Amino acid sequence: MAQFGDLSLATAAYLLEKAANTAQAQEFLRALLRWATVAPASNAAANAALDLPLADLEDAMQVSAAIASQCQYGITRNMKDFEASPVPAMTPETFLASFPDCNG
Repeated sequence: MAQFGDLSLATAAYLLEKAANTAQAQEFLRALLRWATVAPASNAAANAALDLPLADLEDAMQVSAAIASQCQYGITRNMKDFEASPVPAMTPETFLASFPDCNG
């Protein structure tokens, strides 16, 4: 099953509400939560994030959640900030291209 960090859910909600409305955003997020789970956050993960070689704590929190959840890779539009990540990163486009059904 796919997982994403809790910060990603909050960011998605913010962006969706700006692009649509709260009801549509919540409908989409509920569908997303049927497909994927939120990676658990913990004090241990937060402490681990502080030790990661990433300049941005938010990025480090995402990577720490990925490590704790044993994710194979992280999905990001900002590849530059994840160059030092111990979890390989890929763009959403690359990720989606790995699913033939998503490519028409």
